[in-house]
Amino acid sequence: MRNRIYPQIVPKGELAARGLKNFARLHDRWYRPGIAGYPGAESPGWPGDWEGRSILALTLLSSKYRLVPAYLDELVMDVLSRRNEFGYRGELMRPGAINEQSLSGHSWLLRGLCEYYMAYGKKEAYEAIARIIENLFLPLRGKWKSYPIDKKEREHFADGKAAGELTGQIVNGWLLSSDTGCAFMSLDGLAQSYELLRIPELAALIGEMIARYIEIDYVAMTMQTHAALTASRGMLRMAEIFDGDKYCEHVKKVFQIYQKKGMTENYANYNWFGDPKWTEPCGIVDSYMIAMQLWEKTGDEHYLQQAQLIWHNGVERGQRPNGGFGCDNSVTEGMLHADQNFYEAYWCCTMRGAEGLSCRAENGAYLEEETLVVPYLSSGMIRFEQKALALCETTDYPIGGNAEFLVEEYHGPPISMKIYSPSWASDIRLALNGDPIGFSREGSFTRFSAKLKAGDRFRLSFAIPLRISQTVTDLHAEKGLHRILHGDLVLGTEETKAENPDISSFAYLGNGAYEWEGARFAPINMAYLCDEQKLKSMDLRILFR
Repeated sequence: MRNRIYPQIVPKGELAARGLKNFARLHDRWYRPGIAGYPGAESPGWPGDWEGRSILALTLLSSKYRLVPAYLDELVMDVLSRRNEFGYRGELMRPGAINEQSLSGHSWLLRGLCEYYMAYGKKEAYEAIARIIENLFLPLRGKWKSYPIDKKEREHFADGKAAGELTGQIVNGWLLSSDTGCAFMSLDGLAQSYELLRIPELAALIGEMIARYIEIDYVAMTMQTHAALTASRGMLRMAEIFDGDKYCEHVKKVFQIYQKKGMTENYANYNWFGDPKWTEPCGIVDSYMIAMQLWEKTGDEHYLQQAQLIWHNGVERGQRPNGGFGCDNSVTEGMLHADQNFYEAYWCCTMRGAEGLSCRAENGAYLEEETLVVPYLSSGMIRFEQKALALCETTDYPIGGNAEFLVEEYHGPPISMKIYSPSWASDIRLALNGDPIGFSREGSFTRFSAKLKAGDRFRLSFAIPLRISQTVTDLHAEKGLHRILHGDLVLGTEETKAENPDISSFAYLGNGAYEWEGARFAPINMAYLCDEQKLKSMDLRILFR
């Protein structure tokens, strides 16, 4: 990754509202000490998973949103007080029946403990990470080359629960899950643990896992998209540590396959590659983070554009009125609705939604070679302590194309800035203290330089078009279907018979919504502000002829 300086960012506006609702949900009974990770409050067969995701979620939100969790320390201590004699959760690993769900679950526990240790410096967390690595994962060296990746070797349990379940099938010494390939989810937790521990044996184990992972035909094996994407994030971590271009190239390949064989038309995910059943915000968050990481590493703006579409139409759509996150259908027939069985995946997606919200809050600006880059528009406070620079950003994006920056502190030389303004944006205008100033366009950015001081305001504005967008996945290729977008926002209508709308006759109603022949077309991303019963019954057409 290029040399960058990241600021302290405190979200405001829409992102803050979503983060606060999620933070509040994570204080309900399911996520408290004495509940999280106990039998009856954990996904059966996933030791370390529920409690690890809870620790991860609360730690990240508290850090990125400047919040104080009520029971985080107590939750960590409760979890660490209930381990087996080797320092990990659940039953002891059996050499002839390696439980891939236990590895996946403990990856989330490692992630949670890593973030908790980095935030609070508690030695108990560090010691717990080291014991899990030493006693659960390092004994698996030499085992990964036998992990069954041929579909002929394993049954596909397409009717597995949203939480995933052990199938009872043992192949090559591996006890398999309906979340196909979930063992490789642990690449993420192991990679972050390596960042802390720097144990050579752990690096060797990760290399062995990656060697097997890159041999998988993800579609042919019907691998779980969440597992593949999380594993890919682990590869990107290792690519940063070892400058591994090979790893990055493979993640680009995985993401390309995902876009065609694992993504819905509203930029959410199929639970399994090539097998649309329901979406899973855990995987949607993964896809958003990967898109942002690939853009940061390669500079290819295709990934940045995909990240914006995934965020607004996939991640935001998945948030529920109670602040949690839940599953939708896969838009196989052009219709979008909440999955009735998995309306909120409170055992996993509600916690992973927190990581998405934290990532969005963390990466909203950075300095690179003395240029201040704003890769997406989101209201909040931006403060670079090293440069004595503080900005307050206020924006109505993605509904509108307006962003204003108030300089609250600065006494330095002229600043060069690059502010996100989508490639489809038109009628771009830039003003400093009300007076127009010059700028240039660089792909999806507006660049300018100006001498700034405290009290200055600069304002970027551009037009948000109503536009037609062709389908993006193989599932709907060559069917003559398209989506209607307000800028980056996919629109849906409850008028299911509105199959051939004429956008030239659309009347704008405000807030990104339109009316056409009595049918209302509105962004799908504000589902979390709906009445719960209304959201559960809402069926939206998002594909049209």
